[in-house]
Amino acid sequence: MRIKFKWQRVTAILLSAAMAFAVIPNALKNDTVRATNEKNADNTKFGASGIKSPIYPRSEDDENTPWTGSYVYFGKYNGTPIKFRVLSPRTSSFNSSNVETMLLDSDVSLTQTHLGSIYGDHTDWKRSNIAGLLNGPFLDSFTQNELEAIALTTYKKDYNKTLFENKVFLLTERMLCMGAYGYSTKSLNSSSIKRVKYSAESSDAVNWFIISDTGYLRRMGTQGAVVSQTTDDTDVSPALNIDLSSILFTTLISGKFNEVDSEYKLTLKDSDLNINVPSGQKVEISGRKVTIPYEISGTNADAETRATIVITNERVCNRPTLETPEILYYSALESSTETNGSFTLPEVFSVNGWGSDYHVYLIAENVNGDYETDYASELVEIDSQGTSLPEGGSWTMANPADYRRDGWHEYCYIGDHYYTIVDGVFTEVTASDLIIPKLQIFMKAEVVSQSSGVDLNIYFPIPECPKGSYNDDPEYTDPCNYAFGVGDIKKLAIDCPIQVIDGITYYILTLTVPAKCMTDSYSYVVYHSTSFDGGDTGSVYFTGETSLSVRDYAETVINGDYDDDVKRACRAMLAYGSAAQSYFGYKIDEKADEGISGVGSDYSNVSIPEKVFDKTGLNKTLLENAAPLSYSQMTLTFGSDFTISMYFKVKDGHTQAETKNYIEDNFLISGDFVIEENGSDFVAIRLRGITINNLMDDYNLVYSGKSFPVNAGQYLYAGSQRGSDRLKPLVKALYNYYLAVTIAN
Repeated sequence: MRIKFKWQRVTAILLSAAMAFAVIPNALKNDTVRATNEKNADNTKFGASGIKSPIYPRSEDDENTPWTGSYVYFGKYNGTPIKFRVLSPRTSSFNSSNVETMLLDSDVSLTQTHLGSIYGDHTDWKRSNIAGLLNGPFLDSFTQNELEAIALTTYKKDYNKTLFENKVFLLTERMLCMGAYGYSTKSLNSSSIKRVKYSAESSDAVNWFIISDTGYLRRMGTQGAVVSQTTDDTDVSPALNIDLSSILFTTLISGKFNEVDSEYKLTLKDSDLNINVPSGQKVEISGRKVTIPYEISGTNADAETRATIVITNERVCNRPTLETPEILYYSALESSTETNGSFTLPEVFSVNGWGSDYHVYLIAENVNGDYETDYASELVEIDSQGTSLPEGGSWTMANPADYRRDGWHEYCYIGDHYYTIVDGVFTEVTASDLIIPKLQIFMKAEVVSQSSGVDLNIYFPIPECPKGSYNDDPEYTDPCNYAFGVGDIKKLAIDCPIQVIDGITYYILTLTVPAKCMTDSYSYVVYHSTSFDGGDTGSVYFTGETSLSVRDYAETVINGDYDDDVKRACRAMLAYGSAAQSYFGYKIDEKADEGISGVGSDYSNVSIPEKVFDKTGLNKTLLENAAPLSYSQMTLTFGSDFTISMYFKVKDGHTQAETKNYIEDNFLISGDFVIEENGSDFVAIRLRGITINNLMDDYNLVYSGKSFPVNAGQYLYAGSQRGSDRLKPLVKALYNYYLAVTIAN
């Protein structure tokens, strides 16, 4: 089979010469920007912050409007910048190592091709010439730094079956049904203007290729619904993921930050471009004029490379997946030579506040046109004496939001690892020691509060099968000859709980979902199988046409015929899920409570009652009894239920085993608990089995005839008073959820 493939020049994206002039600076800092040749503090932010997610079609009116979202220019096709739709500003769904990426989809089709035969091997995406050309000649549309920034996308469907691994790909059926990406949630057989694509050459609606959920090429028609495959010319609209760690800045071209219909360009990190202050040289400050000596190096340094000053409100953590500081000033050095340049320190900055009230950074950057990618070196912080601060170690992670105070721990999440920070030193800890919320929700609203995790319970109604349905079985097939799968969970029907509702027997499979993952979608499948050991599931009997999420279920309750108290509990649950997303920086563009309002959704004015554990009294009593331990701190962890962990430091000259035995012999503790060694010099008492509706109940620790009440409320109150700006909303949202559940019960 022969395939004709022709690359067409993009002419639909016209760059008007009028866009070349600079506009009046935005003195009011209202985030409204038009095309400008100069980057500044008003139009530039760190990483991908400020880019709005697409509009989720939640109503019929939404469904009847074209795709609406943000745009990024990236690469050039035939010399013209390529305009991409931002389907997700931040996602970790496209690789096995949870690398965060930005998902982009070409705003228009860039080319056409046709298949010589619709039944040949080339209808398989992996073996098609389209896959080869998009990941071959089309890559010439990108610079070397852009190519390095494009992440390898691994797309999986149904239990780790990989459909493809490519740098550039086509959208899949599932992507085109995801409201979070701005596309219609209707079946692909239904027309939707949101899925209509237009030609870059003629601006006409076109038929365009997509990838089916089985890995084969299909066609979307001019009405936004799938159409039959033919040998006619069909358009190609590339999609790709950009590794967020490669993005240093996002610059607004038009529109406003955090609003749809805005356009952006990127500044990528260039590992072959460097800048530093030469050894022995210093900054000169005369009045408000600051002169900085520097030297630029690297294979990508040339006459067009400029030195730029960036001033921020906080010290920069050189990892854009964390919360980013605000840019207060951004400008090229004035009177710049090859060895030094100067800038005027704005009046709002005190010279004495340099390094404490604000931080000054130097970068080398290659700035290109409004619709072209820029490139820059890593940030180099400069102190008021001109010394480059050391890189590596705790410096690159020194985020002021993370700290330790009075035994109170907070955690920094970097890549796939968690750290505590004490006096600027980071220590890696395990996830089990952290606040990883897992609330529980059931498909039956009246038991929404019975546990502390989010259990997404899927009810499978399986009837008896007619004769001869499978393996030519002459008799009816037993319903228990089935296995179910949801997400990563698979189980035989015979091992599932059963509930009869309205005369129908349902087999219940439970998937535990962390609170931060309430917007995650999980597919489900039914297998016909008489033997299932976790690997062989037999033949597929039925696969769900749509995916399920905790958010989806909660919406059915909020919009359904349920008691107001139950709706309140669901709103509070989604608000807690959203707070968990903010705390962990997870899918913050797809918040669980987006568009949800009403009683229970607002926790800003919630006040957690004062509860304080008597740490001083306990340590005094331990000291009076010459105990081999001292009390250190309390944490709250979240599994299938809440767990309070109390940590005791082993004193010098004693062992953990000895201390553990001492606790067993001398402490009386109410409730379900275990005593465990922790680390090399701690012993922990863990109170388990605490559910959301008894979250504030007291447990007693009795020692030497004295009682010391313990409850999770002590941790929540401490968090609301001494926690960071990220932790305070989390504990308040959790307490708000507890209140809502209490009312519902």
